[in-house]
Amino acid sequence: MKRSFPVLLIVFIIVACNDKGENANAKKPPPLPDSVLNERWKAINILIDSIHEGDLVVRCGNDFTSESLRDFSQKEKLYSHSGIALMYNGQMLIYSNMAGDINPDEVMRRDNVDSFLTPANNIAAGVYRYDFSKEEIDKLKSIVEAHYINKLQFDMSFDPSTDDKMYCA
Repeated sequence: MKRSFPVLLIVFIIVACNDKGENANAKKPPPLPDSVLNERWKAINILIDSIHEGDLVVRCGNDFTSESLRDFSQKEKLYSHSGIALMYNGQMLIYSNMAGDINPDEVMRRDNVDSFLTPANNIAAGVYRYDFSKEEIDKLKSIVEAHYINKLQFDMSFDPSTDDKMYCA
């Protein structure tokens, strides 16, 4: 049984990170009332205003895949996805990698912060800050931008021994 657990875990992660509608029968959450959405946007806007370059921005979607992925965390089961915040042309963007309906091309994405954290599709959000120097931020930015330009692929094999692909949180 101990030997089959890692295989089952990998299969589950692959299925969960590559949701192409297999869970179409799963109920989608009903749209939020405007009053609730407006209150959530107030909180999200405070969070957005606090984001700096190099921050790790995390979220949890309101779908089955996100619920499943957050359960892999051994401590805080709050988030299912992450991205790196970086400025581009004067605008704060979130760079992330994922697969599935949201990203069928399975290449690195660059989204506006408000799109990445929209409360219409997410139930939790947070920001983690590292103590990066200006030089470290610049280096991080050059690496991430190069990955974005080169269309870094999502790693459906979840192989930690390779650097040519990346998988989701």
